[in-house]
Amino acid sequence: MRGAELIDQTKTDSFTEFIASVEPKLRNAFTAS
Repeated sequence: MRGAELIDQTKTDSFTEFIASVEPKLRNAFTAS
């Protein structure tokens, strides 16, 4: 795997983790309002 591909994969993984952590909070906020 080339360096650029490795960086893209890392970005994708961290973005997915970010969404996974934020999405429930957004859902709770919409449900509470």
